[in-house]
Amino acid sequence: AAKAVSPTGWRFRSGARELCQYLDVRGIRRILLDDSSATVEEAADRAAELTRQFQLEAWCHVLSPADAAKLYAGDPAALEAAGDAVGLPLSSILLLSAEP
Repeated sequence: AAKAVSPTGWRFRSGARELCQYLDVRGIRRILLDDSSATVEEAADRAAELTRQFQLEAWCHVLSPADAAKLYAGDPAALEAAGDAVGLPLSSILLLSAEP
């Protein structure tokens, strides 16, 4: 699939914006997992840029880079913390990743 490059330097598969818009229209909360940022502030800046670029609702929560890395590593406590941050039980969380 074609990939677009955002000002953040991230590459997105076609349909990423539409998926986020679909989730927004249905009131489904989105959490940004950014394990490539060095700081929480940088991750928040990236989230804001993606919101502007894709013309989306704001992210419900932006995981700290450390928590995002733990989540990608499969740490169940990190998944529970992400759910707690947006008020969802573990059974109500779906993770979508750009990673294969």
